[in-house]
Amino acid sequence: MWRSAIPDPPPDRRGAQPPRVRRAKGETLLRPETAIKNALAGLRRHGLPDRKDWKGALNNAEPGTPMLVQRLDETDSYYFIVPLKRPRKGITAAVAVDARFGDYRQAIALPPGGSSILSALDSKTVLSQIVGRTLQMGDRRGRLTVRKEAYCLYPTLVWRPCLEVPLSILPVPHADRWRR
Repeated sequence: MWRSAIPDPPPDRRGAQPPRVRRAKGETLLRPETAIKNALAGLRRHGLPDRKDWKGALNNAEPGTPMLVQRLDETDSYYFIVPLKRPRKGITAAVAVDARFGDYRQAIALPPGGSSILSALDSKTVLSQIVGRTLQMGDRRGRLTVRKEAYCLYPTLVWRPCLEVPLSILPVPHADRWRR
């Protein structure tokens, strides 16, 4: 059985760092197909498919549609989340790849039989959950009702560090940052 919710312990010392090689110039965002290619190459380069604790998540998994995420805490910073899924099992892992330069960033293996917020992050699902809701805009800012005639859905997912979502591989739709 493989476990993913428990990260590897930190190393005792820092190893030699290879020279940083940019896979793209960063002038435009990568195409989703390139993000998939770089995500799979990153997994192989770091040896994750050969690790016993990752085999359950990666065996026979195929890449799904990459999701673009904009970091709100860094200027001009974007990354793709490439979900890996198997038929009838759903998403079993996800890989983050820098959307400007193509660098592998991180990966997460999901527990067997677990569900993932990643499977619910398409625009139709987000709209069905937010349109018609009344949101509390803060202590003194009042309430806002999201009306179907007057909403604007940001074209990417967004993420910034916070206590509720500390991992950048688990972004939230922009509208969900408000509380009821």
